[in-house]
Formats: sequence, C-alpha cells, structure tokens
Amino acid sequence: MESTPVEPDREKPPCFGDAARVCPRNEEGFIEPQRHCLACPYVRPCLQAALQAEGTLRAKPESAAPAESSLGRFLKRWSERKRSATGTDKDTTSA
Repeated sequence: MESTPVEPDREKPPCFGDAARVCPRNEEGFIEPQRHCLACPYVRPCLQAALQAEGTLRAKPESAAPAESSLGRFLKRWSERKRSATGTDKDTTSA
C-alpha cells in the first residue's frame, strides 16, 4: 500500500490525534486502528499523536542523538585505522 505524501499547507482532519476516534480500544482493551484511517495521508503522525496523548507511546526527545552500538563504534574505529594505515585518509579530490 502506497501512502499519499502530506502537503505542508494542508490542514489536518478534525479527528487528528483523537484516540477515541482513530484508535479506540475493543472490549479486551486492545487498540483497533480504523480501516478508513489507512487512506489518510496523516495516518502515521495521527496515530502517534493519539497514542502519545493517551500515554501509551512516549514522545521522542527532539534533540536526542542517535544511539550508537558497540559494533558501530568498533566498525568506525576499524575503518578509520584502515584508512590511516593505507594512506587513503588524505584528500583525494584535489589532483
């Protein structure tokens, strides 16, 4: 399924972020996103806003740096050492 890109000047629908309308809970307490919401270009941010307002989903800190794994740090160090050992860390754009 392909989603429609959101236009920046487009106004959000009145149900945007309303958990009772876009993802009500069934008798067992499970969240049930509505079928008609799937065609909406705001489906993802709307569901996120609804779940954040409900307290089910935590908002991401906007200034948080991306997490880096130990494997990622290892590969970065290995790559830097490999480049410096082979002499490829010099600027090769100016010839």
